Amino acid sequence: MARNLTALGLLIGLSLPAIASATTYYVSGTGNDANSGLSRSAPLLHLQTAANLTKPGDTVEVMDGRYTPAGAGYSVLNITTSGTASHWISFEALSGQHPVIDFTNGWAGIQIDAAYIRISGFEVAGGSKNVTLAYAKANAKNLSNYLTSANGIIVNQSNNTVPHHIIIENNYVHDAPGGGISTCYADYITIQHNVTARNAFWSPYANSGISIWEMRDIDKNTGYKNYILDNESYDNQEFIPFYAVGKITDGNGIIIDDNKNTQSTNGVAYIGRTYVANNISYKNGGSGIHTYSSQHVDIVNNTAWMNNKSSAINEGQIFANSADDVNILNNIAVAPAGKYFYTRYDNGSTVLYAYNTLFSSTITAGRAGAPIGPHDQVTDPLLLDPSKGEFELTAHSPAIGSGTEKLAPSTDYAGNPRPSGKAIDRGAYQFTGTAH
Repeated sequence: MARNLTALGLLIGLSLPAIASATTYYVSGTGNDANSGLSRSAPLLHLQTAANLTKPGDTVEVMDGRYTPAGAGYSVLNITTSGTASHWISFEALSGQHPVIDFTNGWAGIQIDAAYIRISGFEVAGGSKNVTLAYAKANAKNLSNYLTSANGIIVNQSNNTVPHHIIIENNYVHDAPGGGISTCYADYITIQHNVTARNAFWSPYANSGISIWEMRDIDKNTGYKNYILDNESYDNQEFIPFYAVGKITDGNGIIIDDNKNTQSTNGVAYIGRTYVANNISYKNGGSGIHTYSSQHVDIVNNTAWMNNKSSAINEGQIFANSADDVNILNNIAVAPAGKYFYTRYDNGSTVLYAYNTLFSSTITAGRAGAPIGPHDQVTDPLLLDPSKGEFELTAHSPAIGSGTEKLAPSTDYAGNPRPSGKAIDRGAYQFTGTAH
């Protein structure tokens, strides 16, 4: 899934680190913790053993194997040692290998409470399929049950130190009963090229496929600090009511959640900016992409298709709620029959919807949630075959060449240059053929 982000970095200031390596450790499902771990022929057995050895600049190369928690309720990998700005610590699948982090019996697949950390190339598999709806309902008020609330990859502080400068990329995170990829009280987060699927079913915590909640500033930078890029998020859905309000509220593909920090004792609004681009979000119970009680967010050139599957939710495919300084541009949003394109709840005057392509088989119902924005189209985007996961534009698509250059990324979901023709297209893909 790796794609070239160099052009995007030049456009919006994203600076991916040069990760210098001091020591490389190897881990294998057939390894031994009595080994040195310093070669492929003498690998360690447990990820946590390697993590406990790391220092700034180190890399942990993970070979084939199914990695599980050390005991019931533990995380498979708990990262608490930080790198530095010039010497990140990297945990990655060894080239050609397919390690599986199985947290069926744990609280998390990967938990990060550190800084300058990169996670890449893992399948992170939860145990959601082993839980029944009846069991989850019986535990709906139990906030300490990892069987219903475990997360795939979570960034969270366990002390007063804010986790920051985290890259989570090229992972497949699925069947987490709680959140797929989640961050809490963190800063400088990049989530890119991941697939998050079938997460959030059983948790009372109102989880989603990808969630950034209550960010914390570690500096005074008001520019771009967080990036959610080129991810695919689908079939995430909430079946258990959020314990705080007693109803279904989430199960979104992607959510930027309360960076105004209204729900915590901190109460200090986040000043950094977040960029959400080239994501494909479909068939989620909640929205495809939205920002709630947040500010300084740009949602640009994404494709959202047939979200709001939950009968309890009709909030739109891509939208802002109680937000300020949000730009929603160049997106494609296709709603199920009877559901909204997007909604506008208590937003400030600095929320802009424009140049989006909106469609539903019931146009009147789709438009009922909010007024259509400037240069929005209400028409079929003519995608290739979204029912089969093919969201490319076809030659007659009205999304071709009708977008705005404002805030548009300079590559698309597939890594193609944007524009590849004369103008910017709408949606996650730039059309590369001959338009008609």
